[in-house]
Amino acid sequence: MPESAAIARAKAGEAPPKRLLKVGIIGLGKMGRIRYETISKNGKAHVVAVADCAWARGGGSAGAGRRVPARAPLPGVRSYGRAEELLEDPEVEAVFIATPNAFNKPLTIAALRAGKHVFCEKPPAFCAADVEEVIAVERETRDLKLMYGFNHRHHERV
Repeated sequence: MPESAAIARAKAGEAPPKRLLKVGIIGLGKMGRIRYETISKNGKAHVVAVADCAWARGGGSAGAGRRVPARAPLPGVRSYGRAEELLEDPEVEAVFIATPNAFNKPLTIAALRAGKHVFCEKPPAFCAADVEEVIAVERETRDLKLMYGFNHRHHERV
């Protein structure tokens, strides 16, 4: 009987394969693309799905309403036209939210309630009351992680 791949790797002194976190990205503008490239290179996670409203409304010369992506789909990654579709994907474990600021609060809350870990670009919300609402939902979902991309906190000019 042939030995399993795991046993063969152990005998050869190789480390077991890493379990990669399965990630979805909502919003494939500049920051969403940067997050995709970074995740693809770091070896700790794998992007399995993306959502961008450009896929829902069509784009470019294709015209509004047609399901033609404004950006080329990413190879091996499921593409959704609505964030809600991505949040319903059972394979997605964590979500990167890289949308215009007005969507940060509702998408963060929806992702947490869908059982996903969340990394969201700044700002969390536009007022203290909205941030308090996000905090309340985070407390309801204790087993999930929520983090914001305050990428300028270490910038030399700040």
